[in-house]
Amino acid sequence: MPCYEIVRISESKFIDVSKIHKSCFDNSWSLNYLSLLMKNKINDGFIAKLKASTNIKKHNKSKYNELDKCIGFILFSMVHEHSELISLGVLPNWRCNGIGSDLIQHVISFIQRAGANRLVLEVAENNLSARKLYLDLDFKEISRRIGYYKQSKGNVDALILEKNI
Repeated sequence: MPCYEIVRISESKFIDVSKIHKSCFDNSWSLNYLSLLMKNKINDGFIAKLKASTNIKKHNKSKYNELDKCIGFILFSMVHEHSELISLGVLPNWRCNGIGSDLIQHVISFIQRAGANRLVLEVAENNLSARKLYLDLDFKEISRRIGYYKQSKGNVDALILEKNI
């Protein structure tokens, strides 16, 4: 049983999401940008937050985390039957625990109930861990944007992936 739960994002969690975004991406979003993005009625999101009194073993020490600590997020948009995953992030020390997969599955269930029939996203070609996650969830490459992402190592292609639901 996971030590976290997935809940709808609230404005009070925008600071946490902004911090997680900064820990995940070179070109991170400001809190102001995130707030403006989420004010658009077509955008929505969920967070993964620790359940009360989650006991975490780190460096052979037990550590209790505060209630409601945000450890991951997913943001998406939906217009009628079309949906797009805008951003997904999990704190580095919480990766490889199924949180990203759970967040995506949660969104898929949500948008499917709302009438969406596909979910589209873009991912940097060099983001191998994210690409593996999406491949494991049966996303398929449908297009590519050449040199779309400006990174410190140079420009990187964006892969456009789709999952029919």
